[in-house]
Amino acid sequence: LDVMTAETTLASHRADRAQAEANKMLAETKFKQSLGLGAEVQLVLDDAVIQQALPEMSLDKALEIGLANRIELVQAAAGVSIAEKELELKTNDYTPLLERRLAEVELERARTVFEQATQGISLDIQNAYHTMHDAFKRMELAALELAKAEEQYRVVQALFDAGMATDVEILQAQTGLTQARSGQVNAIFDFNIARMQFFHAIGQGPQGLLDGGE
Repeated sequence: LDVMTAETTLASHRADRAQAEANKMLAETKFKQSLGLGAEVQLVLDDAVIQQALPEMSLDKALEIGLANRIELVQAAAGVSIAEKELELKTNDYTPLLERRLAEVELERARTVFEQATQGISLDIQNAYHTMHDAFKRMELAALELAKAEEQYRVVQALFDAGMATDVEILQAQTGLTQARSGQVNAIFDFNIARMQFFHAIGQGPQGLLDGGE
């Protein structure tokens, strides 16, 4: 029975490892897509850019920065300004009424575009902010799960060395530890993806990722 259990545990461990590799490949693909990189680009992980801390920024501050930085909103605001100037130039006794009316319609359209852009960008920032915070909480939980698995493995290893634990028990503890380590790596990666998407949402580039948006 112990042999069968060990074989089952080993098979499960191999399946978990294969799944972890598949998840890694999927995560890399999503990361490349988020940066606009081609599938042929080779990624080299650098611990210097891996972050495990939330940026010290409130949602209100993020909205303020994002609404000031996002190029779509800058362009929409420029459209309103141009439409206002056009209407101003055509508000006189010499411009035909129809042309003035068309300028008014164009101004209303530009203002609508600006309002829609403001609402859409605000929603984008809020979603990115909350997604980042959710990912941070999952990363914290993964760290706790890893600490628990490490302690469990330490205890079982001590029992095994004393002849009080079976091969199956030590193998199960090793499997649990491997799964917890994989879970933490995935959680850290997910958090960094969410963090990158947040800085993208507020219109800050790579430097914002490194300095935390300060």
